[in-house]
Amino acid sequence: MTKLEEFKAALAAALVAVDDAYADAYAAAEDAYTAAEDARAAAYAAYVAADDAWDAYEDELERVQKGKQND
Repeated sequence: MTKLEEFKAALAAALVAVDDAYADAYAAAEDAYTAAEDARAAAYAAYVAADDAWDAYEDELERVQKGKQND
């Protein structure tokens, strides 16, 4: 194998390694993005649940206060 052929083979191997690393990094970034979307959705669901609980608390408080006024 000539030096040129060795260089071409090494360059091809390096390009394959770079392509593999890029693909791995891209897949990891997609996974991180998906995890962030899932976390955002969970946080929003928790916010909605907390808001609903607060509304229920206010409704109950208002009902109790009206009941005290009627006594």
